[in-house]
Amino acid sequence: MQLSRHHPVKAACWMFFGVLSFICLAVAVRQLIYDYSAYQILGIRSMLGTLFLSLLILKKNRSWYISLTPGRQIARNLVHFTGQYLWVIGIGLLPLAEVFALEFTAPAWAALLACLFLGERLTFARKVALACGFTGLLMILKPGPAIFQSASMIVIISALFFAMSMILVKQLSKTDNAATILFYFCLIQTPLGLIPASFDWTPVTAGSLIWFVLAGICGLTAHLGITKAVQNADVMFIQPVDFLRVPLVALVGYVFYEETIDIWLIIGAVIIFSGNLYSLKQEVKPKRFLRDST
Repeated sequence: MQLSRHHPVKAACWMFFGVLSFICLAVAVRQLIYDYSAYQILGIRSMLGTLFLSLLILKKNRSWYISLTPGRQIARNLVHFTGQYLWVIGIGLLPLAEVFALEFTAPAWAALLACLFLGERLTFARKVALACGFTGLLMILKPGPAIFQSASMIVIISALFFAMSMILVKQLSKTDNAATILFYFCLIQTPLGLIPASFDWTPVTAGSLIWFVLAGICGLTAHLGITKAVQNADVMFIQPVDFLRVPLVALVGYVFYEETIDIWLIIGAVIIFSGNLYSLKQEVKPKRFLRDST
């Protein structure tokens, strides 16, 4: 069994690594979604991940094949696959920045679920970070009646499933190795994608293969980042770090897809970063004080 730890700097670094991986994953999905179904994209991505992790575990430690809570692994992946399917659909319907911004209704769900089921504390620093995050997102998104369009609601619903998945990952990380969690993530989600995709299969071309491989790699590294982050800090601490995903993906959308960036995006990004920085400093300060006093 793995003990719960609290290393905020390490957790923030892992979460940022996951953020960059998610952005690369979004780009790969955007390149594929107009030619392949969401089921096929997710199924092939998970299949590639299963093959890679199987070889890694076979070489490193075969005990990682065994989960101490297989039922929770299944529950987590059913929840996550649902959210991921809706997220992929959203990538094809909305600008990247809007998808990621709408996805950040997840911290509110995650904070509530963490309080109810994990007993985590909502400290003042975390409240500041969450408030700054949501304020920045509102400035970026400028929500109005259009937020309730069907495409937007698809992504908002996916955010709820992602929040539930993160809570389950936090619980799984107490019993299972990160490699085990990732292995079951890919293993369980492979048939969830490939079986429905087989009824409307599109042959994979050489040009698309590189995007499938990128999706497979980034899918693994993104969830490795999240898994390692929740092993090193509370869910409510790492969630505000994830807010940085929005301004970064907006920049990618601007450079590669000619999606617009306005002054509100810049202001929102500054507010988000300020909240993250304040929260990180407050999380580290007690640790540093204790070390200096011994």
